[in-house]
Amino acid sequence: MGVSLKVFLVHDDDAIHRIPLSRFVRLNEGDQKECFPEYAGKRIRYALTAIDLVDRKPVEFLHIEYGYLDFDANGRLDVLKQENSDRLGAELIEFKEEYLVSPKIIHAQDRFAQKRYLDKNRWKPTEDLEKTIMLTAWGIDLDGQKKSKDSKEKKLSLVNKKREKGEKYSQTQGQYLAYIYYYTKIHGHAPSEADMQRYFKVSPPSVHQMILALEKKGLIKREPGKARSISFLVPREELPDLE
Repeated sequence: MGVSLKVFLVHDDDAIHRIPLSRFVRLNEGDQKECFPEYAGKRIRYALTAIDLVDRKPVEFLHIEYGYLDFDANGRLDVLKQENSDRLGAELIEFKEEYLVSPKIIHAQDRFAQKRYLDKNRWKPTEDLEKTIMLTAWGIDLDGQKKSKDSKEKKLSLVNKKREKGEKYSQTQGQYLAYIYYYTKIHGHAPSEADMQRYFKVSPPSVHQMILALEKKGLIKREPGKARSISFLVPREELPDLE
């Protein structure tokens, strides 16, 4: 069990180029040794995909994120632009917290902040580009093949069938839910992401993406800004045994 995270840089001609997740993380952490000279002074689109794995085989898409990377003249991440993005992101987080507390109140300023953040930091792919990203992330080799529209549609339909399973959650997600349930039962509070990382022996990004996926499906909920605040929304009788 596990989660496969893949990062693709998207060129102006919509060609995609995969980079190691470790480089993407170091780049965002401001590592001065990490640079891409070929992108110096440019703003490059990226796509981050998260796929649920069972026995090292893909079974379901958990998350796809489309964003931008701003490179400075040396090909490193532009720190100033990143800080501006972080500030907009903080305003967006404040919007979410406030909205959860008072859902009937309209906060126009915060909604404008949300729009500014999405306009500046997110992009929307064309249908064909998203299909290519999904198929490549899934592990379907499109290089060297005749990429007819029909063959691509057939392959994508197979991916989507696995993505849109009738189950409430995948086998891996069920194990995380079972762990959260039993941990909370024993300790009187929810586990931290570090606890889950140690138990499942996966990377911090894998755990974080799993928590986001469980929350998106309505299987758990969290209190913004509060540690160990995971609340369980699945009946005990629907949980699998913890392996």
